[in-house]
Amino acid sequence: MKSKPEQTVKNNYISGSDSLQLLTGKFRSSLKEWTKELRLIEIDGENKPLLCASVTEILDYATEYTKKWKLIPKQQKEDFKHIWFIDCRDLYIPSELDLFFDPREYSPDFAPIKFDYSLFDVRCLLFNNKTFLGGASFFKTEFHGDAHFEQAQFNSEADFDSAIFSRDALFSECEFKSVKNASFQQTTFSKRVDFSNTSFERVPLFHETKLPQASSFSGAKFNKSGKGLSQQEIHQELIASRSLRQIAASYKGQQDEAMFFALEQRYYRKNCLELRLVWHQESMKTCLQGKQGLKDLLLFDTWKYWKHWAIRCSFIEWIISGLYDWISEYGSNPTRAVCRAIDINLVAFIFYYAFFTFDSSTFDIPKKASIFAHQYPAAFFWLQNLLNPSAIVSSTAMVVVNNQLVAILAIIQSFGTYIILALAALAIKTKYQKGGSGDK
Repeated sequence: MKSKPEQTVKNNYISGSDSLQLLTGKFRSSLKEWTKELRLIEIDGENKPLLCASVTEILDYATEYTKKWKLIPKQQKEDFKHIWFIDCRDLYIPSELDLFFDPREYSPDFAPIKFDYSLFDVRCLLFNNKTFLGGASFFKTEFHGDAHFEQAQFNSEADFDSAIFSRDALFSECEFKSVKNASFQQTTFSKRVDFSNTSFERVPLFHETKLPQASSFSGAKFNKSGKGLSQQEIHQELIASRSLRQIAASYKGQQDEAMFFALEQRYYRKNCLELRLVWHQESMKTCLQGKQGLKDLLLFDTWKYWKHWAIRCSFIEWIISGLYDWISEYGSNPTRAVCRAIDINLVAFIFYYAFFTFDSSTFDIPKKASIFAHQYPAAFFWLQNLLNPSAIVSSTAMVVVNNQLVAILAIIQSFGTYIILALAALAIKTKYQKGGSGDK
């Protein structure tokens, strides 16, 4: 009896030569070496030259690969993600092709794809309006023309570490939906960088990266609540936000800097207060995985670390930070501050009117008071608190309050309004001042 050939089995799935690997082998074997410039790239432990491929060839291969990849069960994709990806590594994409290329002819979806060490010598229209269903890697990729990623959607990891953008890098209206940070570490940006109206599930990593002065994160959206993140991930978000704030200061983008400062402070507040709760959840998770679990919480270093963060943020500081965020997003949103001032006065007026309606003895109006005060005491009292806050303790006030609760509300209305307006003025200055903190 002949023995069956050996096969590698993982979670009841058979790995080895399959249609995806055969398709990749067929694509790469059809490409010729780029001989214009001798450039050897290490791929899978071997030094290889760049291969020349047109955009049309890449899209044909990627489209067919994605169709086959979609049919594979989700768990099997996860098991073999290290070998199942569209292999566009070490490619040279020349500039003389695709002058009449229409990207709408191709599927807008890409399976996991890698362009590591590749060189785009063309105005790149390959990636805008695309959905990357799996990971997308551009490690040490060079873009010699404009790189268009507008409205692209990244459902998994996005790696642009050490990439080189010789011209414009356009990422406006992109969506980075991965639970892992999009990474632009040590990336070189030479000209305009546009992340306008881009949505990030996690704060992108820009460590050791510089952005030119034409850069913009205007209208960018972030996961402000940190919902679903572990404490370690929240701490990573804090560091990533701080790096972006420092980068924005270097290119004098004061509005971007204010936005990243608000994001940093928000994660700092969450990082300080919720450490023990998240650790409890994490310990339960590790228990299910057969690890030490609760014993980890008893380690000296663990409790030392928790005390360190608890000391850094007192409860009062947390309250002040939260109010500053609620009022004006840490001075980055003057519109919100103005709306909050309107809100507090509207609520105060409704309460004054309700108290006067159900208890007319709430207010006393001297005979010398104006006709307006006699006819509309609740409205006049509201206006009096707004324009003359000291009237509440004055014996000559036009409207005198006889209810202690209303008096406390009047104090909150007066002081709250002026504090919010002061914060609104600071937010307006931050948003519209000339120059940025880089000038200081």
